[in-house]
Amino acid sequence: MPELKNYYRILQVDPSAETEIITAAYRRLAQKYHPDANRSPDATRRMQEINEAYGVLSNPEKRAHYNLLLSASAQPRPRPDYPHASSGGSYQGDYQPRAGQTQSPNQEAYRRRAAQSAPPHPQANARYRAAQKDEETEKSNRQLGYGFIIIYFTVLFGLLYFFGRAASTIWGMLFILVIAAVITIPLVFRLDDFLRKR
Repeated sequence: MPELKNYYRILQVDPSAETEIITAAYRRLAQKYHPDANRSPDATRRMQEINEAYGVLSNPEKRAHYNLLLSASAQPRPRPDYPHASSGGSYQGDYQPRAGQTQSPNQEAYRRRAAQSAPPHPQANARYRAAQKDEETEKSNRQLGYGFIIIYFTVLFGLLYFFGRAASTIWGMLFILVIAAVITIPLVFRLDDFLRKR
């Protein structure tokens, strides 16, 4: 039986990661390994693995089924020389815990896996959300800057069109520049409110 691929390792995320974190990791890796951006011979294979992993982990049903397969593949399988392997009976075993040990190795492994699949630490999610909020703020600030430039020059050219004669002197031109700024500033504040409410 072929070995099950570890999609969490491919996307470099924790098995308990939320969908937003998986999507962010996919986008980051896709930018890095996309064949258009990365000319290495390994990039196409890596991109196929990344797409395959994201296709499973981004779908809740597929992810739940995959997690079951992953946990089943991580459990130790009986060797053929175990008594129950050939007879079909249930293996009782003669496991004797060491002094001070209350659980079998299988129980300990199960407990470790359960601890690993616990929900992520709240601070990790808080850091991710803070980084996402900073990214959104930076994006809206960039859009606001572009909006200011477009609005200012649109108002300026409109004023020059209607009051072209006044712009023939330096004082007239300065007056038109100031009026354009006075008209632009309230419009930029409205644009800022619109971008923050989105």
